[in-house]
Amino acid sequence: MHVAICDDNIADRKQMERLLGRESDKLAKDNVILYIDSYGNPEALLSAQMHYGVYFIDLTSSQLDGKPVNGLDLARMLRETGIDSTIFLCCGQIDYHTMELAPHIFCIDKPIRVQELSHAIQQAADELATLVPRIEFRTISHGTFYASYEEILYFHELSDCQSTLYLTDGRSIQVPEHVKNLYLNIKPAHPDLLAVSLKFALNPQHLQSAGLTTITFTNGTVKKIGLRAARYARKELKRRRKRAG
Repeated sequence: MHVAICDDNIADRKQMERLLGRESDKLAKDNVILYIDSYGNPEALLSAQMHYGVYFIDLTSSQLDGKPVNGLDLARMLRETGIDSTIFLCCGQIDYHTMELAPHIFCIDKPIRVQELSHAIQQAADELATLVPRIEFRTISHGTFYASYEEILYFHELSDCQSTLYLTDGRSIQVPEHVKNLYLNIKPAHPDLLAVSLKFALNPQHLQSAGLTTITFTNGTVKKIGLRAARYARKELKRRRKRAG
């Protein structure tokens, strides 16, 4: 399992590295290996192109864009990028216990105790095993973004080698890729992904209806597409409805 530490207190960070190293040695007897990366500031972690299985975070003197950020602020930023794995906020100078925490964000007290760290690693591994796999996207202006296939509504290539990923919650993400490349990368794991043209692909799970030149998704989004593309969408709808009985 890949583990990330982000702590701007160098002594605490080095101590966590040592403790996790010992935990990895202990787990290696059961063929479980921890791959540990350590960061001293939020910028470094946010720019890392890695989706870690568990995060241990504490920030007491860091800033982003000139504004102070603490561990919970960073945890929320990770969630905004689509990271859904377990996050532990390490409580020392800041008591995160008193703050409102989202699901899968927990507290662990400093100084870190070996038994509590072992429990945290096991908890994170158990939660990781239940998570829906996520797809990694390199965005144009927001670094790496992760989304599950179920969150994808459609891809639309608006200009050469630049496509927009639309999500079921209404968000849109700019991706420096052709739709064709996105389709070929995702199709092997999700064979129902439908390309209705060279510049438009969609998740048919969210397709509600198709008219002459428009399609409507289950979240209410209506998209104008070409005649041939709409015909492909209608055929897919007919096929799926026939299969459903």
